[in-house]
Amino acid sequence: SKGSVLTATGMKANALFVRNNGKQVDTERGSKAEQIKCCFTLGENRITPAGKKTLYMRIIGPDGSVLTAKDQANRFFYEGVEGEFSVKRDVDYQNAPVDVCLYWESGGGKLAGGEYKVDVYESGTKVGQTTFNLK
Repeated sequence: SKGSVLTATGMKANALFVRNNGKQVDTERGSKAEQIKCCFTLGENRITPAGKKTLYMRIIGPDGSVLTAKDQANRFFYEGVEGEFSVKRDVDYQNAPVDVCLYWESGGGKLAGGEYKVDVYESGTKVGQTTFNLK
């Protein structure tokens, strides 16, 4: 079972704001951030069964709280405990590397300055983590 765990490489997360023309632009300011984007590559794994994989992303703010999903049913089990996720996405995994981006929408609220921690899970196991900062 340990060999079937997926791994995320090249993980990078940052905040975005959307211009009037719809173009997404990187920002380091919490007051402008409208979305958080996390991109990575799920690595090749010949042991895990191919098919649909559900990825859960948790974004933990500077105050230690999880930025929650708009969906009210935003709980999942990971590492033996139940917690909240920020966004989930199903990916068709065929045992070959696949590029994935997950987007979290702020819903109009301002984001606080500080360090944000981003964790991604699949089947209750952490596949990758990264951090980013906002001013």
